This record gives sequence, structure tokens and C-alpha cells, in this order.
Amino acid sequence: MINWQFLFSNDSIKFLKRNNLPENKVVYYLSQSIKKLQGENTNVDLRKMKGEWDGFFRIRTGKIRIIFKINFPIKQIYIDQIDYRGDVYK
Repeated sequence: MINWQFLFSNDSIKFLKRNNLPENKVVYYLSQSIKKLQGENTNVDLRKMKGEWDGFFRIRTGKIRIIFKINFPIKQIYIDQIDYRGDVYK
């Protein structure tokens, strides 16, 4: 996405390196999420989180979950966690 800044937490970078996954795949899912939030019809499993994770969103892609926060005014996305389904919410 043009003009958007993607900030990865240390934990999310470690997960990507440990599992040999490219950052651009995560960026693709995040850009699809932005389009969905802006009203476009995209094929991404996106949920707004509640409770302890209030203010964050979750993308489900297979067994992997991506938890992130969007700051629309400054066009910035902070990726807090990327992990497998059972471990990401701990």
C-alpha cells in the first residue's frame, strides 16, 4: 500500500524469521484489511478484537493469526503479534 507505514514488533519479526515467512505476505494481508475497512469487498478474515486486545484487529490466515493496530490519521499499522492460533493470544 502506498503511503502506509508498517511497524513490526520484535516478536512478530522473530516469528517470521523462525518460520521463514516473507514480510511482504503479511503486508499483503494488511493492505487487504485496510481495503475491507474502507468498504471494499475483499477476501480476508478480519475481526475487531475485544477485552484485553481492545483497539486491535485480528487476521486469520490458515493456522496463523496476525494481531495489529491501525492509526488511520497518520496511515500507520503496528503489527503486535504473529503466531500460531493457540499461542498468539497468550
